[in-house]
Amino acid sequence: MTLVSSLSLIILFYVIGSLPFALIFTKLFGLGDIRKVGSGNVGATNVLRTGNKFVAFIVLCFDIFKGFLPFLILQMYFQDISLLNKILLCHFAILGHIYPVWLKFKGGKGVATYIGFLFGLNPYIALLFLLVWLVTAFVSKYSSLGSLIGILVAPAYYIFINFNFYILIFFIYLTVNTTTLEDRRVIFSYIKDADFRYIILSILFGILSHLSRAYRWKFLLSPMGYKPSFINSVLAVLVAYVANLGIPRSGEILRATTLSSYEKIPFEK
Repeated sequence: MTLVSSLSLIILFYVIGSLPFALIFTKLFGLGDIRKVGSGNVGATNVLRTGNKFVAFIVLCFDIFKGFLPFLILQMYFQDISLLNKILLCHFAILGHIYPVWLKFKGGKGVATYIGFLFGLNPYIALLFLLVWLVTAFVSKYSSLGSLIGILVAPAYYIFINFNFYILIFFIYLTVNTTTLEDRRVIFSYIKDADFRYIILSILFGILSHLSRAYRWKFLLSPMGYKPSFINSVLAVLVAYVANLGIPRSGEILRATTLSSYEKIPFEK
């Protein structure tokens, strides 16, 4: 890909992301200027504060599609592009939503566009994000806290199964961009008030349970003549349980797929 092509795609994806659908649809439906409602953010959550759930849903769908469309364009016309370059190019849609030139660089938080970005990157990661978001929002009664936890958890899982130092740095940067100072204060306040004795104990028991499950799979495969490495067995278990959070029982397929890919064990075994 040439420099001119890269710059053209950056501009295109930024423009796509900067389209203020929250402002457009609220005005089309006679709901006024969304910038003068609630938090003033140009996003689906703030549109919901107008009381019109239908318009909020439309805005949510369009904002998600803004994040997904760049991946679709690259898949159609630039299939030979590397994963890292694909991520770097497509994230300009998120930046466009957060800093739209048409609104003096004052847009929304970018959560919906971020979801579309994750769907383009890996649908399972996007489903994990949605699950974490919905569960956290339901328990805490704070939608913003749900999106914050999702922003932290989903990339962490992706980096675990597809580690790349540059992608790690990128997601840290993206997390900072998609959260406000107030959002980060909320996170730190929860961390400050947490009882770390129970957290550490829960983590230890969680790790032990997954390690024991991984050993169980090694034990079951051994009589058939297959000896998968312990690390890949652990990876297969973790992938399976995370997948089950999004789509129940899908982890059984992904566990076998992971072992088949990394250990060359026939899928039907």
